[in-house]
Amino acid sequence: MVSFLALARFLLVLLLSSFDLAFSIELAGVLNPEDISLPPRDPRSQSVDSYCRSFQFSVASGNLLSWRVPAECVPYVRSYTTGPQYQADVQAATSLALQQAQTFCARPGIDAWLFDVDGTLLSTTPYFATKQFGAGSYNDTDFNLWAARGVAPAIVPVRTFYRTLLRTNWTVFLVSTRPESLRRATVRNLLRAGYRGWKRLFMRRPLFQTQDENLVEIKKANKLSRGSAEKSMKDAGYDTKGATSNKQDTGGDKSIPQSQVPDLSGNK
Repeated sequence: MVSFLALARFLLVLLLSSFDLAFSIELAGVLNPEDISLPPRDPRSQSVDSYCRSFQFSVASGNLLSWRVPAECVPYVRSYTTGPQYQADVQAATSLALQQAQTFCARPGIDAWLFDVDGTLLSTTPYFATKQFGAGSYNDTDFNLWAARGVAPAIVPVRTFYRTLLRTNWTVFLVSTRPESLRRATVRNLLRAGYRGWKRLFMRRPLFQTQDENLVEIKKANKLSRGSAEKSMKDAGYDTKGATSNKQDTGGDKSIPQSQVPDLSGNK
């Protein structure tokens, strides 16, 4: 016969387990990681400048996976992205990247460096200036219409680094989140901005079907990720020694050294 004390203990354990389960369910899946945002500024304890510097740090550190510039930080972001400090920060990033590249004696046709296009080789500041420097709503179709015009200027320190790599036997690859339909416009823009000599430009591709002997591969990823680009490069016999991007998390091989250029306006 079960004693009253044993029964009480059983009921207590059951009650606590139910509470823990309910608490876990309440916490699980409540917030999408991309919905994480900086809390609103408390004007009693933090100035606008301090708050915007915290926003900048959160973006640069990768603590914000997706973001929209806080409205009160628009003047700060405008001043930064169009001013000398942004250029100085890009120069610092590319100088360190060059030193990283110089730790290798590049083997022609083997050692490769991978660059993102938008926000890295080409500046998207002119576009985001029309969107309150990232405070306005982002629309992919609208961005693609702007990209199709081919007017994005070069980010000069990155272009200098890019040209240095080509002069020192590196093979350069490019990867873009733009759709395949914008390939021609993107190539024209890159050439106009002073970029030449890349080996291959990877673009985002729609779903498609390919056939290799008797194997049919269907519904490939809608977006050709950094990891896919790196795999294609490896399959072609290239050894990716470094990458330069404006993104904190590219989805690529974590063992590949990456230099990151600053980007506050948008994380496309």
